[in-house]
Formats: sequence, structure tokens, C-alpha cells
Amino acid sequence: MNLKDFYIFFDIDGVLNSAEGWDEENFPLNLNCLKNFADFVNFFKKKYEVHLIMSSSWRDGFDLENGHSEEIEDILKKFADFDMKVEDKTPFFMEKNRADEINFYIAEKNLQEKKCLAIDDTKHLFASKKFFKLYITDAKIGFSRKDFEMLTGEGLNFFSRIKRYLHGYNF
Repeated sequence: MNLKDFYIFFDIDGVLNSAEGWDEENFPLNLNCLKNFADFVNFFKKKYEVHLIMSSSWRDGFDLENGHSEEIEDILKKFADFDMKVEDKTPFFMEKNRADEINFYIAEKNLQEKKCLAIDDTKHLFASKKFFKLYITDAKIGFSRKDFEMLTGEGLNFFSRIKRYLHGYNF
């Protein structure tokens, strides 16, 4: 079976953890957020070849050539426990916003015709969504079951399905 590609650009803080679990120095992954995210990814693996691309500021520690930071190694191990693998990261442009970095990555890799979704908790980082759809989580709770349902369409009532359709989350 030849599956179509689906690129998921993801943030960590506010998506894979929640503001409730943060302190001044630690931003640990929240296992409920991670499980919900994994359920979402694995849901789409039935239909697509899913590619996970880190767009979080944590990507500074993601380095395929020289080795990942200790924090990233820990994240990658937790992802592997849920049958997920991070393939790459977006470039880091200090003067640009996250949307520009994702748009650049998509253009550089010639993915404009592919399905691309960015999941983040900070809407103001996304001024121009040229080549992708954007889904915003609530940073206070991270990636929830409600987010899973909205993105997959699973378990939604009629009005939520309409809202999902109007936001373009039809994968």
C-alpha cells in the first residue's frame, strides 16, 4: 500500500506538557498529553505516512549529526515508547516567527503539495500559514482528548464536526 505523506510540525511546551506542570526551571512532558498526541499520530498512521517534525524551541537540542541533548534523548525515548519517531526539526531563525520557519522547511523540502499541520499553543507565532494548517492547543492543559477528537473527528457531535470542517481539519 502506497500511503500519502502527512507532516506534523509540533511544539512541546503547551502541547506535550501543560502550564500546570511548569516551574521556573522544569518543563517536563505530561504523560497524558503525550498519550493523547500518540493516539492522534497513530490514528493517522492507518491512512498516511506520518512524519513528525519538531518546531518547538526545544529543537535546539535536536541534532542528528552530532548527537542530541540529554533532554531531547529523553523525549525521543518517550516517543519511542508510544511508537513515534521524530524525523527532523525546522530551522531556527531568531528574527523570524515560527510560521516562517515551517513555511521555509516545507518549501526547502518541496512539500507544498503534501498535507502539513502545525500544532502549537501560541497563535501569535503564526502570522503566515502559507503551506500548512494550524491547530492551537490550550497551554494550561496541553494536547487533550478534546484536541484528539477535533483533529480526528472521532466522537464529535454534529456541531463540533461542522466547527472542525470550517477550520479545515479534514485529513
